[in-house]
Amino acid sequence: MALAENSLFLREHELVIGPKVDSPTPIEPINALKFANRLNFSIEKTTTPDPNKSKITIYNISQESRSFLEQKDLIVFLKAGFNGDMSNIFVGEILRRESQRSGPEVTYTLECGDTERLLRSAILNIGLGPNATNLQVLNAAISQMGIVVGTLKGFETIVYKNGFSFFGQIKDLLTELTKNLDVEWNIQDGELRILPKGEDDGDEAVLITPETGLIGFPTKTIDGIKFTSLMNPRLRPGRAVKIESRQFQGQTGPTASLLASTSVIASGDVVKVRKATFKGDTYEGDWLVEVEAVIPRAGAI
Repeated sequence: MALAENSLFLREHELVIGPKVDSPTPIEPINALKFANRLNFSIEKTTTPDPNKSKITIYNISQESRSFLEQKDLIVFLKAGFNGDMSNIFVGEILRRESQRSGPEVTYTLECGDTERLLRSAILNIGLGPNATNLQVLNAAISQMGIVVGTLKGFETIVYKNGFSFFGQIKDLLTELTKNLDVEWNIQDGELRILPKGEDDGDEAVLITPETGLIGFPTKTIDGIKFTSLMNPRLRPGRAVKIESRQFQGQTGPTASLLASTSVIASGDVVKVRKATFKGDTYEGDWLVEVEAVIPRAGAI
């Protein structure tokens, strides 16, 4: 879908914050607050096991709202888009808070993580007998964490003839279970995703052209491309993207000659999002996504 010429003036957002609901899938709390204030935010999402992070600054916040945000176990839903078409770009819990005053203006900054506390604290103590499988272990880990699986692809069955035992952090267990299967695990908006390193998540590829939001020209990298788009919530890690541009820029510097001989990406090719950085100000300035994407082939992460 092409964006209207005045899309930059039609940016829309919604910030919802409230007490976390005890549910495997993140749910917007009924008693949440919706903030219509000016926001400035930066969000980093990747296909790595490291938790996605965000920094959200709220302008001219009332004392009542600041008191509300001092509660423990609050969950954040940030949506963004254009002209009534917006979706979540971040879901996670508040980790740190900071209030600042500059003249008459008060800002309140939230640092948030996507399931970060859970990943730090989730422990599993498990012992299974002969002929146990890695899928049994994975299901036990998922049950202990209390989350749902959004995507599970490429997780081939392994049988432990002598049984299996483990005690430690579940994030370490997930890394152990996936390291020899050429798959990657990560958490996106509170859901566990396991996906082959060389494959996208199977959803329809997002078409990126100058008419649909491409800013400038894509830059080739050794294993894919980098590009910048107007705000697009669909540009999430693991998603397939089809890039159409008349010009692809090459890198300069020490890697330029290697890049010229190895990078074969061209206009119309499909790539897989490895990292998406959302940057926005609801009043002025940035309203965009910076994307690092790779050619979807085995080991291309």
